[in-house]
Amino acid sequence: MATLESASLDGVAYPTSLHSREHPAMSEREIAMQPRAPTREIQKIMDGGDPGGVISKRARKAAKPLSRDVRLARLTGRPPAAMPQLDHITLSVHDWRASRDWWTRHLGFEVEFEFPGGVAVRDAGNMTVFLAEGRVLPAPEIAFTVRVNDVEAQHAAMTADGVAFSHPPQKVYWGYGAEVIDPNGYRIRLWDEASMAEKGATRAPRKSKK
Repeated sequence: MATLESASLDGVAYPTSLHSREHPAMSEREIAMQPRAPTREIQKIMDGGDPGGVISKRARKAAKPLSRDVRLARLTGRPPAAMPQLDHITLSVHDWRASRDWWTRHLGFEVEFEFPGGVAVRDAGNMTVFLAEGRVLPAPEIAFTVRVNDVEAQHAAMTADGVAFSHPPQKVYWGYGAEVIDPNGYRIRLWDEASMAEKGATRAPRKSKK
């Protein structure tokens, strides 16, 4: 027995999947390619039945074709495709256990899972960093910027724990913060929102008075 599932678009129901041996499930592409049936108001406009412009501008605007993403979203109930988002990065490290301990102890990352020769750690925003043993190449121009709650307190705690900083919290070209090098030579920049707003704002130069 077939089971028909449907979604509504402008009051018209469309099948989203039909499960049976004779009728395999429709793909999302096939769903998105289904024609957009007009509403009664829109059909009236298309048939020339609104010579006086009585029907609202909203209905006229609705007569314009929808994009494929919007049509697919309405039919399937899923949100339109969003902007791509960076999900994870992989860093080669000398010793994955030592790197794991450093990133969790000093930066506050959490261990997500471990794998042969490496570990996945993540931050509060679920950004994952894979620390995998391998060849570590010098990368002096690459820097990773990490937001913390209080950069001054973070600097003090890490310094007391024996971590050497490239420079303490200070005004720099990218704002205000501190810089430290991890055990593999990766440059880590630390900052917080409050001190960045107070001390890191870039001000336009004053115009000289004539």
